Amino acid sequence: MNFGYTPESFGWLILLVFGTVIAFAVLLLLTRLTLRLMGIKKDGLVVAAFFGFALVALLGLSLALDSFGEQVTAQITSKRETVTVNRRGDWRHTYLLGLRLDAKGLTLPVPSNVDSTLLESFLKDTGTQFSTYSPDVVTYDRVHEGDPFSLRVLRVGGLSLTRPANQNTFTFLPLAWLLAILAGIVLMVLLWRKLWWLFLLIIVLLVVTVPMVNAYRDQQAADHLANKTERATATVQDVRRVTEWDFIRRGGRNRGEYALRQPYEIVELQFTPRGARSAVIGVDAVDVAANAAPMFTKGQTVEIQYAHDQPRNVRLDGHTRNWHWRDMVGVYIDSALILGTIVLFLLLLAWFGWRRKKSKPLTPEAQ
Repeated sequence: MNFGYTPESFGWLILLVFGTVIAFAVLLLLTRLTLRLMGIKKDGLVVAAFFGFALVALLGLSLALDSFGEQVTAQITSKRETVTVNRRGDWRHTYLLGLRLDAKGLTLPVPSNVDSTLLESFLKDTGTQFSTYSPDVVTYDRVHEGDPFSLRVLRVGGLSLTRPANQNTFTFLPLAWLLAILAGIVLMVLLWRKLWWLFLLIIVLLVVTVPMVNAYRDQQAADHLANKTERATATVQDVRRVTEWDFIRRGGRNRGEYALRQPYEIVELQFTPRGARSAVIGVDAVDVAANAAPMFTKGQTVEIQYAHDQPRNVRLDGHTRNWHWRDMVGVYIDSALILGTIVLFLLLLAWFGWRRKKSKPLTPEAQ
């Protein structure tokens, strides 16, 4: 779900966002107070009850939009694709559509040859609302600026809740995942006292094996060029060098940094795939020496390979990508060395304590 707003109600939208944050804080305090009055003082139950109330509120808004929302036709005013790199050296694409709809839900033509003052007056007079939507990649590539887009809208004054008309509460929320998580929690609660060691073993195995398996699969995919039969000339849009991964962040400080054995550069490349109506942003991550000069510069044109059905997964010619497997193995080695040092230190403390206790002379009472 997204918010829709008119130019004059945008200020109310900002106040609503701040008010929602305050309301959640008040709800948390009321939940804690209510449970304390009922004799429940466990913070875990307080947090669970709070998130339960928040989920009920979200479901209520979603069901209200299903029941009372009107179906309208909006117009796509803008498209924006961005690539975000996180502190663990991975990246993800985000897609955003800008939408415009009027008070009656009719597609609005944009007046031509008017100055900004007249345009603003026009928008206010027709009751224009604006909204955004983050689609999946298939929808994003299918639509273009000026195309119609069906929405379901629940209006409250100058503000509104919006959602694509082909979605509802049951498609909006991952109910299958929620039920699976709930079933897992119930199972753990029921069997924890008898099989707690089994759950801990499963968690440890998952934490240890999943990253390594994913790294191996990524390495295999990085070397697989059989399906990348298309070629194009792309423009370098951004370059970011990754020299460390950060797995733990507390209090605004990085506390789980790992210097990578194989640094790499994440390169964003803009190009228009064959047969497409608009450009996309492809990404490749290639090996680089830690102190080497940048291999690419913004605005540079380069040759790339890509698969027709996955144009954003590109390959730059003449570069290697061994960092997938090499860096993950390095992280495991570093972690093992740290854990081994800690265990060795504890064993030494225990040994010195045992030696000290053994060397003490026995008192008459002990004899």
